[in-house]
Amino acid sequence: MLSLKINGTLSSFRRDHRLMAVVGGRGGPGGASPRIGGNGGRGGGPRPNATLVKVTQSLELTGGIGGAGGEGGNMGGQGGHGETADMAEPLLPEDEVYSLPDMDLKKFCTEHGIEKAIYQKLRAEGYNKLSSVANASPQELKDDCGLKGGHINELKTAMKVLLKKLAKKNEAK
Repeated sequence: MLSLKINGTLSSFRRDHRLMAVVGGRGGPGGASPRIGGNGGRGGGPRPNATLVKVTQSLELTGGIGGAGGEGGNMGGQGGHGETADMAEPLLPEDEVYSLPDMDLKKFCTEHGIEKAIYQKLRAEGYNKLSSVANASPQELKDDCGLKGGHINELKTAMKVLLKKLAKKNEAK
């Protein structure tokens, strides 16, 4: 039995079923120099999707491995940094994503007062529908679109407001 902590929740996986191995990247070696060697490269940590992790019965996570420091005549370069694994949780839980209407992202942003600059960053990275943003992790929105934490919270809050409006509308029927 393998236990894995995801967002503070301890989940158990049986090892007698299929195994999912998630391995981080390996940083390149630093360059050699007659004086001071170059630093090793960064080994990026894996970012498995948390939904995929939940359906996997066994999981093996390996963080990134930093590259070796380069040789130097006076001083060798520092080894690279190996990053830890990051569980990529979607912006909204799966059941809430499926409760969202099939809505164009531009319409959503306009109706909910989301800044045009935020919409443009999302659109430039191929986010056309509201559901595609809701399925993205906050880290993906930061890395891919350059959004700040406040922008991401603004989007999440607007989605939650929309879901509450839809729930009230359905209750009234």
